[in-house]
Amino acid sequence: MVKEAELTDREDAILNTLSDKAFLFDFKVEDDYQGVTVWIEKYESGKFVNEIGSIGSSLKEKEGTIVFTTEKNPDEQNEGTYHIGIHTSGGVGTGTGNENFPDNVPNMSTTWGNIMDEGIPINEGELVLAGIGYSDKNSIYGFTTSFFENPESHMSDLEQYNVAYLLKVQFTKSNISEIDRE
Repeated sequence: MVKEAELTDREDAILNTLSDKAFLFDFKVEDDYQGVTVWIEKYESGKFVNEIGSIGSSLKEKEGTIVFTTEKNPDEQNEGTYHIGIHTSGGVGTGTGNENFPDNVPNMSTTWGNIMDEGIPINEGELVLAGIGYSDKNSIYGFTTSFFENPESHMSDLEQYNVAYLLKVQFTKSNISEIDRE
């Protein structure tokens, strides 16, 4: 099971001080799962553009936390920084990168969402944990619970956003070096 992490007020305050948006998820897998990969996908008007960052880890420990944060670069209006991480009691893996936003994205309406407290069951397929959408329309709709429960049938929801970013995860029963998401 993977679900939104419960944060203390202090942890929430720290994250809000250091990031623009923050998502944390706790996971617990069965013993036969051996690897986990977390990545970010970028979409423009509902069409996949590219993957902008990923990190993978072997799962010696069967529970841990996935972290995804974003921050705006104060010197560059059209650039943001993201951080992704996989934390278990056996170790920590992190990645950081910069994203060049299309023109005007920082000035657009923003919505974000993630899996809810109930969480979603882990399988060997891709799971969408969180999404951030930017739109120049006067009103935009947020990510629905249905989107996270069955993203394949709701990918057309991304068409309402000029730009959208999805945080995805895949747990595998094979070694991390054998993961193929293509």
